[in-house]
Amino acid sequence: MIKTAKKFGIEYQALKPSQKVLLQMPLWYHHGADKSKLQLNNHTKEKCLWQNHSIHLVSDALNLLKRLDLPEHLPTSECNCNACKVDRRKGCKNPHKCAEAASKQLHQLRKALESTCDPPHAHHLDEINLEEGDVLFDANFEMDNIADGFRIFTKLDDRTEAYEHPNDQVHTEDEQTVEVWCNGTSQQPGTAEARAGGGEWYSPFDDRNAAIAVPKDERQSAPTAAAIAVLYAILNAP
Repeated sequence: MIKTAKKFGIEYQALKPSQKVLLQMPLWYHHGADKSKLQLNNHTKEKCLWQNHSIHLVSDALNLLKRLDLPEHLPTSECNCNACKVDRRKGCKNPHKCAEAASKQLHQLRKALESTCDPPHAHHLDEINLEEGDVLFDANFEMDNIADGFRIFTKLDDRTEAYEHPNDQVHTEDEQTVEVWCNGTSQQPGTAEARAGGGEWYSPFDDRNAAIAVPKDERQSAPTAAAIAVLYAILNAP
């Protein structure tokens, strides 16, 4: 299975995961982790986390950390709070140290977990007078299904990391960053009457905001519409 995944360039690239998806992601070998620190997964405390504490997901680690805020918990190996007692019965020799190890694992993923920005607020669209047949462009790209983050046929040379570390990026004074949200939608897909359109959204009341209809000789689908919207945004970029 792993060989097949490498052969076809299967990658996990969740650009805007919801809170639900973030909690469902694996703690170990997380796609947002620092690749140079993956060997830490095999240290004694890390092994205890997945063997004795059954820590597999981000949500599992967060639940383990709750004890650190309990008034009855003590930061020692002899802590007798209920949570630490239960962990000792499972075979853990120092539950507090394991909780700290889980905290370090989550800290590695902090940039990945916090890098998802909120989509543009769409309430201002309520003030726009729409004509009959107009469809509001939904700029919310939030992914609510963990399976939707998989991409296939990615290339090793130009593979885009889902989460980049800001400190590793190089910027020049001449660079100008343009943020634009693109999406596509379709009506009656798969039928002769199918119609699709895309949109690009920069900011409220920006003159560059645009709705783009897919030409009739092109496939009338949401992916086609989204691709055309992205192409228009690239062509219009300074």
